[in-house]
Amino acid sequence: LDEAIAAARGEEPEVVIEPTIDIKIDAYIDSSYIPHEAHKIEFYKKIASIEDIDDKLDIEDELIDRFGDMPKPVENLIDIAYIRALSKELAIDELLERNKVVVFKLVKGMKLSSKTIMVVLNEYRDILEYKSSPISIFTLKVGARQPRDVVQMTREVLERILELQHD
Repeated sequence: LDEAIAAARGEEPEVVIEPTIDIKIDAYIDSSYIPHEAHKIEFYKKIASIEDIDDKLDIEDELIDRFGDMPKPVENLIDIAYIRALSKELAIDELLERNKVVVFKLVKGMKLSSKTIMVVLNEYRDILEYKSSPISIFTLKVGARQPRDVVQMTREVLERILELQHD
């Protein structure tokens, strides 16, 4: 309905991006950490709703306060949700780990500023490549790193791209 109203007004419909994130890592809430299913479902929903760093930190604080230190798979789940939020903000349609690289594919027609691209490629020159045709794609070389390191590298690069886009 909103799209029809926007079209009738001659406005461009808002593009809703739901990024696909595929990084090979254990990411779940184990029953030994949160034993009650209702609480697990509540936190899965909260984690899925992460939109920014404040949401991420709030959920981490709440989990630690209520259930103690988080196991690695829970930390991973939260980081993947945060990576999804960053990807959404940057118009990244797909973020896929394949053959020792993580590929970030931007939504067709979406571009980052030239300054952002130049700075981030310079800062990560040994591990990051960029291709702009036919769609914009970053390739992050992760090699044989541990899955947790892959997640952290990916998050760091996305945070830096977002920071540069907002400058």
